[in-house]
Amino acid sequence: MKKLLCIILITSMLLCLLSCQDESVIVARVNGENIYMSEIEDDIAFVTQVQNIDTSNETAMRNVTLSVLQAHLVDYMCIKELERLGLTYNRDYYGASYELLVETFGGESNLLAYIRQVGLNHAYIEEVCKEQARKATLSEYLVETYKKGLSFSDEDLMTYYIVNNEEFSAEEVRNIYHLTFTDKTAALEALTTINQGSFMEYYKAQETNQTCDFYGGINNCEKAMFDDSVGNIIFSLNEGTHHDGLLQTFQGTCYSIIYVDKITKNYKFTFEEMKEAIKEFLIEEAVDKYLEDYFTQLNEVYKVEILY
Repeated sequence: MKKLLCIILITSMLLCLLSCQDESVIVARVNGENIYMSEIEDDIAFVTQVQNIDTSNETAMRNVTLSVLQAHLVDYMCIKELERLGLTYNRDYYGASYELLVETFGGESNLLAYIRQVGLNHAYIEEVCKEQARKATLSEYLVETYKKGLSFSDEDLMTYYIVNNEEFSAEEVRNIYHLTFTDKTAALEALTTINQGSFMEYYKAQETNQTCDFYGGINNCEKAMFDDSVGNIIFSLNEGTHHDGLLQTFQGTCYSIIYVDKITKNYKFTFEEMKEAIKEFLIEEAVDKYLEDYFTQLNEVYKVEILY
């Protein structure tokens, strides 16, 4: 969800100010309905401030204003499509959009202070989040429907693996074990016990007397699989050692003790190891293309005319 919302948010942010425009200017028509410059003024004002646009650069202002307009037209069509399908926007997407904006601006108070600088209020932020939620909701519905008819054979997956064989190599991979706790105090107690004995002894005891919330092993993991704060530590450990501290994992909600069991240099991932990842990639690639084509075709369905 977050990835989808990030993409929508970034698209929405590619805007700029065109303060000299007449509010009554018709900039587009959709199914014969006029769209006025005044309808995109707030978006222009907000993102001009965010992007620090040079308003004296006429070419930049024109290009970005077109992006504003296109985003507005997409939202118009999303509203109509959701109505046609009998759907409304998902409140979870709305909430996630708001959280993302708050995070982007370093807190709710910063966000509200920022929008006040450009003469806007909280109601504008609510509309931004609704717009993002509408597109995310429609996209989710389209994707779930499209995926039902989408499949790739083992031959398709193998062909991709062979053609892109160089992608499936790594300079170094590691086999690791982890003990993960939701409670920090419990994690610290476990770490003390491990430091007095051994990681694997404590780990093996979980089979009969589980004291942690989650435990398990991951084979042939690359550094890129982890956040930098975690990956840098894991890939600095020697084989047969554990990190003498707690790593915050699962988006910072859990505490893990990591043990490096094996280090392998110049590793080539097998087809079986990459099969599911290749399938997910091909599905994601097909879905992206489908959504791009879908929203492009909506311009014809709704007879979109850009007059700006």
